[in-house]
Amino acid sequence: MALQNVEANITLDLYNHDTTPATVKAIQLDSQTRYVAAMLQSMGAEYGLDSNATVQLIVIRPDKVGVQITGTTFTYGDEGAQFLGPYAELTQVALAVNGKMRGQFKITSGDQILRTEIFTISNGEALDASTDEWADEYDGYNLEEMATSIETNTADIATLEADVSQIKEDFTDIVNSAYVTDSASGGVAHFVDGADDVPMKSVKVNIAPVQSGSGDPSPSNVRAISGWSSVKVTRNGRNFCKCIVKTIKQNKNGLTATPNGDGSITINGTCTATLVLYFNLATEGGDGIDTGQGNRMKNLPNGTYRFGALPSGVRLQIYGSDVPNATSADAHFISDSTRGTFIITDAYRYNWVRMSVSVNTVLDNATVYPALYLASDTDEAHEPYQGDTYDIPLASAGTVYGGALDVVSGVLTVTHGYIASYSGQELPSAWISDRDVYAEGTRPTTGAQVVYQLATPITYNLTPTEVKSLLGVNNVWSDAGDVDVEYRADTKLYIKRLTDSDTDMIADANITSGQYFMVGNDLYKATVNIASGAQIVVGTNATKVSLSEALNQIKEA
Repeated sequence: MALQNVEANITLDLYNHDTTPATVKAIQLDSQTRYVAAMLQSMGAEYGLDSNATVQLIVIRPDKVGVQITGTTFTYGDEGAQFLGPYAELTQVALAVNGKMRGQFKITSGDQILRTEIFTISNGEALDASTDEWADEYDGYNLEEMATSIETNTADIATLEADVSQIKEDFTDIVNSAYVTDSASGGVAHFVDGADDVPMKSVKVNIAPVQSGSGDPSPSNVRAISGWSSVKVTRNGRNFCKCIVKTIKQNKNGLTATPNGDGSITINGTCTATLVLYFNLATEGGDGIDTGQGNRMKNLPNGTYRFGALPSGVRLQIYGSDVPNATSADAHFISDSTRGTFIITDAYRYNWVRMSVSVNTVLDNATVYPALYLASDTDEAHEPYQGDTYDIPLASAGTVYGGALDVVSGVLTVTHGYIASYSGQELPSAWISDRDVYAEGTRPTTGAQVVYQLATPITYNLTPTEVKSLLGVNNVWSDAGDVDVEYRADTKLYIKRLTDSDTDMIADANITSGQYFMVGNDLYKATVNIASGAQIVVGTNATKVSLSEALNQIKEA
């Protein structure tokens, strides 16, 4: 008897179980007249099988017995777009139990194993028990055993994933432990031998309160005190100048200025009048200075700086203000690139830069690199700005007026309390007032803001933040206070730093051969006589020794 089409146009998605399962009704006529054929889609698009594909139909009967049936392919579609789809004839064993059963095609094509979405087969009539014989392809498994096996495998996979995660963590610890650890501290924690893209061990911000104004606080010179609801930590390379071009005056006064997207500007032409290009330093905002965080965001740390090299006739100027959104008329001129080094202090915490070109200056594809370096950085090579700023909320601790935050571990230790209006409270130790100078045995003025040291610090656990070092020079600083950094050093740069420091040593007195002497925190032994003013070179006229080595040598002598 010819095969009868039980259900036409059954459409199944590969790996997509979000839709309502398709249903095919398979009614027993005789052993030759029932089959399941499907047209395939993948993510809604028609999908055809390879001509070498093998097909299996797996069904789970209503009694939870599984049956595996060998199938084949069939051709469907119009002449312009024909596809091969999976086809399988339902066996007597598959239809032995009346009710609904689940089916799924398993297709092997090359090295791929594909599975369709699960669909329902509704068996309208069971076969006679006398003809119910198991097919050769039946594997003898049932649904409960399969479910138990899946649960076991899932648990094993979870265990393996946890093991792999631990191995990765252990491997990272091993790699990180291979680096030499060193430290740097200050308003700017500066080091020259950072390892490339390696997490720092610790970045501690020593949070200090901010006091407005200047001079000694008094009832007639009230200096308001503010704390911190969040802390910003910045890590940048040599260049501190993240200049955002605010206004480009192209084709003006004989010049064309074009930003290059990397912080630099290319200028062409002959200047017929002074051309000024305005920049906002290290933060984006409107035409004025960006307000930043709580009117206290510093876009440069305190320190002494210099501008980078510039083409002849081009000049950079830096302005500052103690208030946000200052206009050029309100801001204080700090310095320009023709005046050498300059100092940034809290009095001018909001900074901006502008560039000017002198009249009659001829510029032919001249590239200007706005850059600010520490005055101690004598390297004349330009370095583009490379840095990241991390904004750490202190929400769980409220406003903090004094303490220490290790950004890497997330541990915040609050060491100071705050009184908005003093009314005679006992203060355990030294204090800061908005209208008094502290003296032992005195009390603040009634109504004054007061920050005082807590008898017992309070610890909070905030979200840890990973801070990675750059290769070579790193400058780490915060808007909230000085920083202490523990970092992992690049081995070659670390050795070079030690070697360079050794070659810079000069004897400040005559040193006799065999004499021990200190340079900084290191102990050395002269191997020959060294005259005052002579260079000390390890391996030539001196050796570096440990304290224990020196003591042993002295005992033996």
